[in-house]
Amino acid sequence: MNKDNHEEKKLFNILTYTYLAFYLVALLLMIVNVVFGKSFLFYLALVFLIVGIFIDIASNFIN
Repeated sequence: MNKDNHEEKKLFNILTYTYLAFYLVALLLMIVNVVFGKSFLFYLALVFLIVGIFIDIASNFIN
C-alpha cells in the first residue's frame, strides 16, 4: 500500500512539472510573438496553454 502511494506521488510530481513546463513554453511563445509579430506563434502558444490546462486538471484527479 505504501508503494502505491509513492507511485501516485511520483506521477503527481511528473504531471506538475509537465504542466508548469507547458505554461512556461506558452509564456515564452507569447513573448516571442509580441517581439516578432508572428501570428502562428500565438496559436502555438494557445495549444500549449490548452494542453497544460488539461494536464493540470488531470493531475488534480490523482491527488
